[in-house]
Amino acid sequence: MSKVKIRLMSTSKGDVEKLRRHFLKSHPQAILGKPREGTNPRYEGKQKWFVYGDYEFGKIRRRRLDPPTLKKMGVTKEMLKTGTVEHWKGKLNGE
Repeated sequence: MSKVKIRLMSTSKGDVEKLRRHFLKSHPQAILGKPREGTNPRYEGKQKWFVYGDYEFGKIRRRRLDPPTLKKMGVTKEMLKTGTVEHWKGKLNGE
């Protein structure tokens, strides 16, 4: 299948981060980066916040999570070694 590029944009970092978290929970096919502020000198003082990523149809994407987040979710090293998303997919969705 094909990939579709995604760009989320807002005037506040909080709004774009909230939508990013919501989108990732609803769509395991998506990968989204962290929010970053625009750098165009033309809009100095009124930059917007962006999140870039992509969506791949029919494929559950593995996300890189920091060790403290994984520990809170109850993900073990053995789960990660098997490489199967099924062991911890529900934990990512808050189930």
